[in-house]
Amino acid sequence: SAIDIYGYDDMSSKKGSLSVNDSGYTQLRSHSDRGMDFHSGEDAASQFRWFGDEAQLMTLSATGNLGIGTDTPDKQLEVAHATDPVMRLTRADSTILQDENLGSIHFSGDDPDGSTGAIIQARAEGTWGTNDLPSALLFYTCPDDSGDVVERMRINYAGNVGIGVSPSQPLEVKNTGSAYDCTIQVGANGVS
Repeated sequence: SAIDIYGYDDMSSKKGSLSVNDSGYTQLRSHSDRGMDFHSGEDAASQFRWFGDEAQLMTLSATGNLGIGTDTPDKQLEVAHATDPVMRLTRADSTILQDENLGSIHFSGDDPDGSTGAIIQARAEGTWGTNDLPSALLFYTCPDDSGDVVERMRINYAGNVGIGVSPSQPLEVKNTGSAYDCTIQVGANGVS
C-alpha cells in the first residue's frame, strides 16, 4: 500500500510517496528520486538509506554501521569514493589564531570512565590568513598510572619533527626527567 504526497500549495502535482509492503519494507521517496527509505524487520537487511538524484548517498545498517558512499558498511564509519575518499574536520571560525586547535581525534574507552588515552590533534601555529595557514600535528599518549594525556611528538609548520620537545631542527629528540637525560638534534650541520 502507498500514500501519495502532494505539495501543500500545489495539490495538482505529486511530490513523493510513502509505501509499505507485507514484509515490512517502508519507503519514503520524493518524486525526483531524492529522499530516504528504510526497512525495519527481523533480518540483517534492516537499514536506513538516503538517496539523491537516484544515487544512494548514505546507509545506516541494522548493526549501526554508517556508510557514506557505500551501501554495505562493515565498520562503524566507512567513507567510500571511487578516486579520493576524504574525511574533513572543519573549524567553523573565520578567525583562527596561534595555538588554537583546528580539530582532533580522541581514542577513548568506556572502562573505567570514558577517559581519553591518546589524541592526534591539529593546531594553528600562527594567525591564519589568505594562503597563510601555519599548522602543526601533535600526538599525545597517556603514561602508565595517569589519567592525563601528554604531548609526545609534534610535526610543526616547518616540517620539523620533535619527540619530547617543540622542534627547531628537522629532527629533535629530547629525553628529560630520567637518569638518561639527553637531546639529539639532526639539522643542516649534522647530528649534535
